[in-house]
Amino acid sequence: MVSHARLHFELIGLLRQHSPFGDQRHLVLLAQMVAGLLLSQTVCFDCWKTVLPLGHCLAASWQRRCQRWLSNSRIDDGALYGSLII
Repeated sequence: MVSHARLHFELIGLLRQHSPFGDQRHLVLLAQMVAGLLLSQTVCFDCWKTVLPLGHCLAASWQRRCQRWLSNSRIDDGALYGSLII
């Protein structure tokens, strides 16, 4: 199994090439969400806790954080999805 740290590093490098972010925190959270999805092979936030180093974070608070990120008007989701599909 690929370690989370290595996968996260590779995802940040890939995403940084295709979609420049004004705020690096947006890039880090996106990389964490993609890593959780890839490593757990499910969209269940509870399962992501087992593969990501989230500490004592509750699944509900992690879900709210991801929802806030997805609904952020400053993030161009079309450009992001394009870089993930390529």
